[in-house]
Amino acid sequence: MKHYFDYFNEYDEERDAIFKADVSDEAIEEGKKIPHFIEGEKDPIRIYLKEMSSVPLLTREGEIEIAKKIEDGKEKVYRVTFSLPFVLKKLITLGRMVRNGEAPLTDLIQNSEEEIEEDLLLERKRFFEIAKKINYLNQRRKGYLKKLKENIPLNTPNKASKKVSHKGGKYTQSELIKLLERNREQILEKVHSLRLKEDVVTVFSEELKRSVAEVDALNRKIISTGEIAKHSRYESIPTGFDIGNERQLCKKKIEKKEILFGMKFDEMKKALRVLIQGERKVFEVRKSLIEANLRLVISIAKRYLGRGLSFSDLIQEGNSGLMRAVDKFEYKRGYKFSTYATWWIRQAITRALADQSRTIRIPVHMVEIINKITKVTKELVQEMGREPTPVEIAERLKIPVEKVNGILKISKEPISLETPIGEEEDSHLRDFIEDKAMLSPLDFAIQGDMKKKIDKILCSLTHKEEKIIRKRFGIGGNIPHTLEEVGLEFDVTRERIRQIEGKAIRKLKHPSRSKWLREFIEKP
Repeated sequence: MKHYFDYFNEYDEERDAIFKADVSDEAIEEGKKIPHFIEGEKDPIRIYLKEMSSVPLLTREGEIEIAKKIEDGKEKVYRVTFSLPFVLKKLITLGRMVRNGEAPLTDLIQNSEEEIEEDLLLERKRFFEIAKKINYLNQRRKGYLKKLKENIPLNTPNKASKKVSHKGGKYTQSELIKLLERNREQILEKVHSLRLKEDVVTVFSEELKRSVAEVDALNRKIISTGEIAKHSRYESIPTGFDIGNERQLCKKKIEKKEILFGMKFDEMKKALRVLIQGERKVFEVRKSLIEANLRLVISIAKRYLGRGLSFSDLIQEGNSGLMRAVDKFEYKRGYKFSTYATWWIRQAITRALADQSRTIRIPVHMVEIINKITKVTKELVQEMGREPTPVEIAERLKIPVEKVNGILKISKEPISLETPIGEEEDSHLRDFIEDKAMLSPLDFAIQGDMKKKIDKILCSLTHKEEKIIRKRFGIGGNIPHTLEEVGLEFDVTRERIRQIEGKAIRKLKHPSRSKWLREFIEKP
């Protein structure tokens, strides 16, 4: 299966840090208060906060109960997904791909990239060995199923007591069913030991949904073509449309899909119903845990006001962190969910501030250093009563001065050219910035005066001499022309043009004419 899963744990590197501090009940209760700075009864934020405050808080026991329900729902999805023959087949293929280095382990298992890179070969071998054991158990499962189908028809009386031969031994049907159940549990145990990411499970379950939808569409097509053949006149059927062939083609596609999945369509639908039940259960209880902790997001988001994002954006980013916390919550560790969620909410908000609060984005690691420099600068201002120099900041932080200068340079906020200037705000910053591409008023006046005097001097030459000088030197908007080009225009040789040009230049050098242009020559 050549499918790599684009899923990355953004905050896994410090996940254990959330257990270092607990959240007080006062912080949670603070979320009940609607901020006074939000005006207007119809303000969407006020309405949101009002609705949010009506959701009751959860006790520790309530959090554990919800977490267990989420765990049960996920386990139901897990069991259904990895009981499907086609999923096991693809999982075994993934094992071979991992061994050969064709599929990156970081896209498949929950370990962080750093943990995997430490001993990549060992992790690859472990993954392949488990997939190999799953393959062995899957082959045994096929053997049990084959014996059941071959030796015990569904209408056999007293079928539970009938003996079935299997690998030199004889088992009753009930014993084989128990063996199948035990085999299923062994496969699930091995799959759990792979520590697959949730997105991997989602890819497999989505493929089941997609395939059931495709087969269902084919069945509807078979029924509809049957109705056409039954009720439509021959003349109403499009030319070249063979109803019989169309029905056969649909049936072959269904058979092909059933062979690919290793199960009949009815079994696929049954598995899908159980899977959807598990997903719905997870969604509903997950939603209740999120809603009960929305006021915690408000409590934390209020502390980040005035840093470049609006209050609504801070709430939105905090909510995304809360949802991430629900997915990562491990109630068995014994910590309250609020303790667990606080770190994720703060991380989501601070990351959003780093990415979105500035016009020109600065990397997250640089934002952390800028915050340290800002904090130290404030401390030094209080101690010395003046703004500290970069050298003093560097000494306090114990980093090179060059690094401090570079960080201070990139940390400057851009200023809009539309920024009003003055008390009356009738002018803008752009009015005071020199445009290097334009001439200054003085240079513009000088150039205008020089053009007039050049025209005056050239008019003192003959018409032919003036025109040749203008063409040769590109005066008056023309581009410079070669002797040959000018000669073709005047229908004379290039040598004759050179002679006329030389005569005209000697005239221009005469003091009576050159004196008007000497003042424009820049003195060294």
